[in-house]
Amino acid sequence: MELKKIIPALFLLIPLFSWGQSPLDTRIDFEADDLSVEAALFRLKEVSGLRIAFSHDLLPAGRRVRISLKDVPVREVLSQILGDAGVGFRWSGSQIVLYPEEKPPSRRKFIISGFIQDAESGEKIVGAGIYDEGTQAGVWSNEYGFYSLSLPEGEIRLGCSYPGFQTFRDTFLLTRNQTINIALSPAYLEEVVVKGENDSLSVVTPDLNTDLFVMENVRKMPSLGGEPDVVRVSHLMPGVQTGADGVGGIAVRGGNVDQNLYLLDGVPVYNPHHAIGIYSIFNASAIRSVKLVRGPFPAKYGGRISSVMDIQTKEGNAKAAKVNLDMGLTSAKLTVEGPIEKDKSSFFISGRQALFQLYSIPISSRIRRAEDNDGFISYTFYDLNFKVNHRLSPKDHVYGSFYKGNDGFVDENGLQFMSHPDTIVFFLDDDKVFWGNEIASLRWNHVFSRRLFLNTTITTSLYEYRSDKGVSLEVWKGQSLVGTRAGFVKSESENRDFSLQSDFDFQLNQNHLAEFGLSAIYHRFRLGVIQLDERIFPTQKTLDTLGQHGRGTLESYELDAYFQDDWKVNDRWKINWGLRATVSGSPARWYSMLQPRLLLEFEPVPNWTLSAAVGRMAQHVHLLSPSNNISGLPKDLWVTSTPKVRPQDSWQFVAGVSRRLNGGFEIKANGYYKKMNHLVTFNNISLDDGINSKNWDEQVFEGEGWAWGSEWFIQKKSPRFLGWISYTLAWSTRRFSKEVNLGRTFPYRLDRRHNFNISALYKWSPKFDLSLSWVFASGSALTYPTRSAWYYLPPTETFPYKIIYSYNIASSKNNARFKPYHRLDLGAGFHFDFRKVSYSLHVGVYNAYVRFNPVYAQFNETFSPELGVERKEKQVSLLPIFPALRLSAQFN
Repeated sequence: MELKKIIPALFLLIPLFSWGQSPLDTRIDFEADDLSVEAALFRLKEVSGLRIAFSHDLLPAGRRVRISLKDVPVREVLSQILGDAGVGFRWSGSQIVLYPEEKPPSRRKFIISGFIQDAESGEKIVGAGIYDEGTQAGVWSNEYGFYSLSLPEGEIRLGCSYPGFQTFRDTFLLTRNQTINIALSPAYLEEVVVKGENDSLSVVTPDLNTDLFVMENVRKMPSLGGEPDVVRVSHLMPGVQTGADGVGGIAVRGGNVDQNLYLLDGVPVYNPHHAIGIYSIFNASAIRSVKLVRGPFPAKYGGRISSVMDIQTKEGNAKAAKVNLDMGLTSAKLTVEGPIEKDKSSFFISGRQALFQLYSIPISSRIRRAEDNDGFISYTFYDLNFKVNHRLSPKDHVYGSFYKGNDGFVDENGLQFMSHPDTIVFFLDDDKVFWGNEIASLRWNHVFSRRLFLNTTITTSLYEYRSDKGVSLEVWKGQSLVGTRAGFVKSESENRDFSLQSDFDFQLNQNHLAEFGLSAIYHRFRLGVIQLDERIFPTQKTLDTLGQHGRGTLESYELDAYFQDDWKVNDRWKINWGLRATVSGSPARWYSMLQPRLLLEFEPVPNWTLSAAVGRMAQHVHLLSPSNNISGLPKDLWVTSTPKVRPQDSWQFVAGVSRRLNGGFEIKANGYYKKMNHLVTFNNISLDDGINSKNWDEQVFEGEGWAWGSEWFIQKKSPRFLGWISYTLAWSTRRFSKEVNLGRTFPYRLDRRHNFNISALYKWSPKFDLSLSWVFASGSALTYPTRSAWYYLPPTETFPYKIIYSYNIASSKNNARFKPYHRLDLGAGFHFDFRKVSYSLHVGVYNAYVRFNPVYAQFNETFSPELGVERKEKQVSLLPIFPALRLSAQFN
């Protein structure tokens, strides 16, 4: 009887239980891959079928949601989406309502700091992102792998990520200041965890002008001859323009080729090129990190006015010895690294030797013999990188680094011909050119506290150029020598710098990272040219002493101080502001200049970022190129400012917008304007005209420049695929005093209206990858002659014949254009292990469809009674097609 009463009562209670279970307890599967909070809420609405009411202003701007949950209540999903944003939720009526929670009492702040390093090698990692998933506060590791992050007490969900490594995650209770050194493990394809910008060649950085290059991807991109090169990869980025095949250097956002600051372990490099720009001096096997800053750069950088490429070399494996052998069509490399004292000190050494002379000597000799000439062409270069480091204590680390590289070019050409039936002319042209860099630095890192980090560097750098050119002419009639003439030109230049610099990083709190420092540089430039025209070719003993003739020393100094603050105002606003003060010159005259820098970033809605930047930059040194020389070649002369020649400076303005889309897409668009002042140039002069340290500033003219344009960048990234499209619409013009082009404005040599690049890298598996790049650029400017003039050397006693010369005259400077430049590069990589050795084989082709892209132009004249003087132009190409082949073996 009692049972009959209980059962109906239980059935009556079932609706009450059903009514008491909130829809927030409904269990679902939910996944969000790098979504904004708003997008994640809409995704939750679709998955759960529940209505969600909220105000957009309530949501935390900038927070990204990356979660994967199985069979959990809706309330748990909401908690993880909203995190610690101070937003609550409840079930009201027939929907979920979000509301602002009362702010809890402010919590104490503590600092976590330490170093980020590779777990396998102990190498410090530059530019790794360290963040708290709860508060979304984060920083980047600096050039030495150090970070300092201020966080509120309580539970911390710490994350750290860098492309090519597994994402580090740890949850702990923060109750005091802590030192946390993080070791990231390399990620293989099957286990890569993507966090935002992972697996990207160009990762998102705190400003719209900066790109970080991931060396793993640089090595897999198509390359000339199979030689990976970070400078060549920079050609694929928006705003970067270059000569054909890299010849003559790069211009960034319309600047001159000398306005780019190349830093190798913090030391400025005067000539970063081998083979007149086809390759750079930066051996990819020795590089740890690369940063390219294209616009108004932060105040910590100075000395140039257009761009910065900051390159840090490897420090050496602190855990185990490694040997890498690398052989390709263009060079051979050997790299050795290992611990001196395990986990405390290590060394790194890498050498690269070009192999061009193996091809150039026999091929050029055969060609000249076929033309009944004698002689050959030889070219080679080498690089040597060495680095050693030692940890003195947990707070002190010292580093020593050294680089030396040289290029050598020899062209010997002898020919003979009959000017009359009984007269034979023998002509000998001997050209030798050598140039190179030598760089050394000693660095000390000191951690004063969890907030304050110091790096002090002492550096020296040397750039030398030397050329010897001899020409001789003999005329024989029968067995009699009836005339001789000889000429000789010897050119030398030397740039020597010594510097001392101290840089401080101070983490004031989680919203302010201040950086400040001081530096001093001593410049010593020597240059001299001697030209002889004698009856007898000088003896070798005479030649050895000629280089001292006409040489002088040009000395100057640079003193700099800077301060900058990376300020996170709130979840929507970020500001990087700074000021750099420079005093430069010599006792004869000093120049001073204040250089403000400002960058603003605003996120009006999730996934949209508006940016603007303005900055003034100053440059104490100038690069002089004669009008008949392609700018950026080793023959160019570096000089400092003098009482007659002022430092160059520029103002640059940039504004942009970026949009992050689902599926790993990102779109950026920038507009820029740059005004350059106190530029200098020669006019119709050759460096063979007796230029030296004492008279060069009497033969140059001062002017100004303008550059403006827009940049577009679309990128797609995923664990297997990286691809991007960049487009630049650009103008760059110059105007000098009336002695140059009659004072009229003319286009800069590397003024290319359109630059369009497509690049892609697909990682098929850990053992196989494919890559391609396609490049298109409008033709660069050149000066086309409109008429010619003639002159002759009169007969002499030893040479009773006239020698007739002609030279071209143009109506205006850079009045014509080369043909458009375009090419397709393809590459493939194979990676495998065999008997404890890791191999990588890279194959490909440069300029796959054999486009003849012109590098320079030749102008010839012919005369006929019917047509008169006919002028012909020939655009000369260097690299119509080139295969790529490289095998690398790593011995572990």
